[in-house]
Order: sequence, then structure tokens, then C-alpha cells
Amino acid sequence: MRGRGLSPCPRCLVPKSKLDQTGTKLDSKFRLKNVRTYLFDAVQIARNAIYNSAAAIAGTIVDRLLKATSSVPTVVSKDLSLMIVH
Repeated sequence: MRGRGLSPCPRCLVPKSKLDQTGTKLDSKFRLKNVRTYLFDAVQIARNAIYNSAAAIAGTIVDRLLKATSSVPTVVSKDLSLMIVH
């Protein structure tokens, strides 16, 4: 989870400034209109900048790509077999 992002968590796009509206009709409308999608492209670009161009994780490039959605430059494997200890 990204500290100091613009949203309280990576699962919602509700800005921290609108947390007082949680549970209201306005909140429901906002959430329906602004459904979160996984930003794989932005995460990949940020990771490439970090690993290939030595960009700082807390730097301008990564912030520009990920801060607005409180995302982090982490990819989680969908391959569950990697989680099984043999």
C-alpha cells in the first residue's frame, strides 16, 4: 500500500478529501462512475524506469505514473503454484 497517495487505499479511487461522503448517494454514484481497473501498463512503465533507468521509487517519474491512483510498482504473480511449498 502506498503511503501519502491521493486515495486511502489502492482499491478505491475516492480521494481522501471526499472520505466524509462515504456511504452517501454521492459516494455510490462516484464509485459506480469511477470503477478501478488494474493499471498494468503504468506499473510496467514505472518498473522499467526503476530497473532499467535507475529512477527513484519515490521519484518524480514513478509518482507521475502511480500516485494519482495510490498504486505501487509491484506485480503479483497469478500463478498459484508458486505459492505451494514442495
